[in-house]
Amino acid sequence: MVSQELDADAVQLTESAPKHRSAAIQGIVFWLTLAIICVTAFALAGNRPTAWIALSLAVLSLFAVQLVYDLAAPPDRTDRAFLVTILVAWSLVVAWAIVQCLPALIPGWSHPAWEAAMVSPGRISVDPVATAQGALRLITYACIFWIGYRAGARRGRARAFVTMIAVWVLLTALYGLAALWAGVNPITGPSAYPGVVTSSFISRNAYALYAGLGMLAATAGVGLIVRRELSHLPPNMSAAPIRVADVVISHGWFLVLAGIVLAVTVVMTESRGGTFAAAVGMCVMIALITYERGSVGKMLAWSVGLPAVLLLIGLWVTSHVSSAGAEGLAGRIALEDPSQDARWGIYGLLIEGIASRPLLGHGLGAFQDGFRQFLTADFGASEWDRAHNTFLQSAFELGLPAAALMFFALGVIAVRLLHGVWHRSRGRAIPAFALATLAAAGVHSLIDFGPEMPATAALIAMILGVGTAQCHRPKKVTRRAQFT
Repeated sequence: MVSQELDADAVQLTESAPKHRSAAIQGIVFWLTLAIICVTAFALAGNRPTAWIALSLAVLSLFAVQLVYDLAAPPDRTDRAFLVTILVAWSLVVAWAIVQCLPALIPGWSHPAWEAAMVSPGRISVDPVATAQGALRLITYACIFWIGYRAGARRGRARAFVTMIAVWVLLTALYGLAALWAGVNPITGPSAYPGVVTSSFISRNAYALYAGLGMLAATAGVGLIVRRELSHLPPNMSAAPIRVADVVISHGWFLVLAGIVLAVTVVMTESRGGTFAAAVGMCVMIALITYERGSVGKMLAWSVGLPAVLLLIGLWVTSHVSSAGAEGLAGRIALEDPSQDARWGIYGLLIEGIASRPLLGHGLGAFQDGFRQFLTADFGASEWDRAHNTFLQSAFELGLPAAALMFFALGVIAVRLLHGVWHRSRGRAIPAFALATLAAAGVHSLIDFGPEMPATAALIAMILGVGTAQCHRPKKVTRRAQFT
């Protein structure tokens, strides 16, 4: 009998060995992809062709390994309808971008700029090279989402991922603070925003969103710790404020500190839009994490109170460590008239440009060249390479149908994340974090281009992939395989 049990154990170990190896391969692909995304943030957030092309090539290489792994260990069919829906929608957008940069299939589709230059055959896109590059970026983000989705199914790995984001963005914030106080930024050189934190980003607004994502990750990490430590207690004990505070102080102190530092950093960017977007993301995530049936009042108190406290801490700290930090943000909010911002006038011209080619668009990534013809004398003195509104810019570049498909795919992901928050208990903080990330990026997209930075877009894609994977209750796995 004993020998039979030993033989059975040996067979089980032999069968589990390939599973451990395949889990290790998946983990290596995932963590390497995350490392590449993080490093891109220190290359001007991937805002130069060399940086984002290197990001794309590295991700595509890792995606090839991911495909081999998927053939050996196919995913289950739980999310087939969801995955097919977003795959079809995103693929159609990419396909349309490719069509835009090819010779026009129908003569009337050619952009007027080609006729003016007497070039035949013309293209739909006014800048086919930029459009091809834009299509490559969309493919890269889709690959990152898939890698995150496949790897994020393991609970331990997903938890570690959230913590790693908080730690990494904290490092970028510390670099930005050090560069501000030193008066020299070796990565960006002389900044267009002296006296504020931009870290390795070219724009304070873009970095404010990035720092806000780190703040969301730190908060989600604290939520995961609290849920884990209190899950074994009776409901009346687990909800005790003293017990929650004890868990936060003893187990989550580092993430709390990281969240405070990142909140201070967001304020020190002096970005009104970035600060507002980060605050909206915090409100959404806290509301999703704390929501319980019959406790709407508590949910509202936490979702409004905690972001307000972090904002006040940020204002107070910056007022003591910087002569311009808090005054700068508060002054911009109180004294500057938002209606005088040039972007509001640009939006009207942008709508005119969309109306001129509502179905075909001017070419993905070709905004700068396509928009010049619509500039009036009031705005012609400046070079507008971005629309400062991702929704309008996407409609201008892709046309309304393709832009609607792209945002439809993101909307489907948002619905799946909301479903995951609703049906998860201990692990709801991860899909809540992903949904809050999408909310913050969406709000910022209304007034700026932060989510368009390749480093930020790539990080958002991975967050969405991991968050979507965590919408289901995790399968029990061995401790050895959980974190690889």
